[in-house]
Amino acid sequence: MGLVRTYILVFIAGWVLWLWLEKAGPVQQLPPPPFSGMQGPGYPGFPVGGGQRPLPPPPGEGDLIQEFQYGVDLLKQGEYQQSFVFLWRREYWILAGVLTALFALLLPGIGRWVSRWRRNTAHRQDGQ
Repeated sequence: MGLVRTYILVFIAGWVLWLWLEKAGPVQQLPPPPFSGMQGPGYPGFPVGGGQRPLPPPPGEGDLIQEFQYGVDLLKQGEYQQSFVFLWRREYWILAGVLTALFALLLPGIGRWVSRWRRNTAHRQDGQ
């Protein structure tokens, strides 16, 4: 029952976050720096624009692997909000399941660590 409840909470929180980020408006693109298209004579293959390649257009509907690869490519370029908005809109049920599995694996360990830390802190305060 706990796993289903966690899935429902992640599902609802994901939609709230998606709506909040989607209504925030598009990310403002900065103009390219001057001389960004010029290549140095000794570096013919050096990438321009901070070392990041421009992203290809988003994949079409229905190709699950390509959609997740595009989301990972967005993450690699530091576009965390755009990656979440893109992936949640297309694959919300899978993303909610993955986040639920991560929470199910991580939360018990974090809870044990916090309780151990609290016990140690209380023990040190009692000893002083």
